[in-house]
Amino acid sequence: MQYPTNPPSFWFDATCSRTDAEARLGNKGVGAFVVRPSSRPDCLSLSHVTERGVFHALIFFDPADQRYHLDGDDDSFDSIVELLDSLELDFDGREQDFHDELADAIRRKRGHAPRRAAGGGQAPLPMLNS
Repeated sequence: MQYPTNPPSFWFDATCSRTDAEARLGNKGVGAFVVRPSSRPDCLSLSHVTERGVFHALIFFDPADQRYHLDGDDDSFDSIVELLDSLELDFDGREQDFHDELADAIRRKRGHAPRRAAGGGQAPLPMLNS
């Protein structure tokens, strides 16, 4: 699986292991999370805090329908951003950044250019089918 292109560092960490995620999230509240590489080939892992501790869920990309889904879940999504938006997660005060990213992913899916970033530059590309 290719990793997301230009992912925001507040939710994706390409160098984070399961052990690192557990240490990072161990003192965070319910809903805190990080998306990281999985030890399973062609998957990512969503490490997240629940009331019972830190749990890990595999994120699969289905090349047949070009959609993402969590292991054991029938729902599928066009992007990792849309998958994350469907869950009850804590974006660590970055909700607006995340929802701007989601809006850009939807704009690109519909064939529109992403919004312009502050300062006139192009907004980072969303993680659509990455």
